[in-house]
Amino acid sequence: LDVNDNIPRCLTNYNRILIPENFPIDKPIIKINASDSDNGINGTINYKFRTNSTWLFDINNLTGEIYSKELFDYESEYKNFLLIIDLEDNGYPIKNQNKNSCQIEIFLEDINDNYPELINHEQTKIFIDINKSYENEILLLNVTDKDSELNGKIKYNLQSIESNINLNNNQTLFYLNQYGNLFITYKINQICLFKLKILLEDYGYPSKQTLIEINIAFGNSFDSQYSSFDKIEKFFHNKSSSTNYFAFIFGLTVLIITFLFLISIMIISIFIRQQHQRHKASIISRNKLLCSSSQQLTTSDSTVASNITSSSIEHQQVIR
Repeated sequence: LDVNDNIPRCLTNYNRILIPENFPIDKPIIKINASDSDNGINGTINYKFRTNSTWLFDINNLTGEIYSKELFDYESEYKNFLLIIDLEDNGYPIKNQNKNSCQIEIFLEDINDNYPELINHEQTKIFIDINKSYENEILLLNVTDKDSELNGKIKYNLQSIESNINLNNNQTLFYLNQYGNLFITYKINQICLFKLKILLEDYGYPSKQTLIEINIAFGNSFDSQYSSFDKIEKFFHNKSSSTNYFAFIFGLTVLIITFLFLISIMIISIFIRQQHQRHKASIISRNKLLCSSSQQLTTSDSTVASNITSSSIEHQQVIR
């Protein structure tokens, strides 16, 4: 008869494991590797938490498999967890000598699951007074990426520059360095509006990208019509709307004229075709009439000739 004289033992009393923050909740994080040299129920082990850290973990009491009840997030307050697991066999009598324990420390690994973003959205609308002295630095982009290390490091790329004015060197007017500083290369002395598209990209793998738009208005603080960004934007918007309206009217007029022209061509074509068909039908009818008249004449000539022949024969008979 087996006596419950052995206690459960872990293969290792302390385990340190690293798991990615997107570790699935339906998959065991780790399985406690323990044994009890006794037989039967004396060697059957029950697993349970003594401390459950600050996270919602769950343990299978029979297998020792540990699960998380919630998805992890490296960007949250907790990035590592210490679990103490008690091991107890089912032998009798139950007493402290039947127990043992082990420790599991879980560390989260950051994955690239966040996008770079612009923090200060006031930076999307910049007003520059053309009356002020020239300064080449416009702004330092205030951006962030919540990931850590390379996953949270951002690089900048000026994708395109659009403007309502035609400058031969539009694409070299602005310069963006690797730290997010935006510069202008020379002074602008006219009222205008620029739209810059900037790509924010982290160094993670695969990388996360965000395309932002920075609008820069050059105005005149001494002219109330152009004294702020909103006024300049409204001015060019109205101007564009007016241009688009006239372009629409012009396009619609051209479309109507083209449509009427095509309709006229179709009507003329139908009229010419009908006239041609009538002329052709008239010719055919006339030809039929001529053929009929010709046949009648031929028949009449034959009849006359026959009558003449008959008369000649009768005359000869009388002479005889």
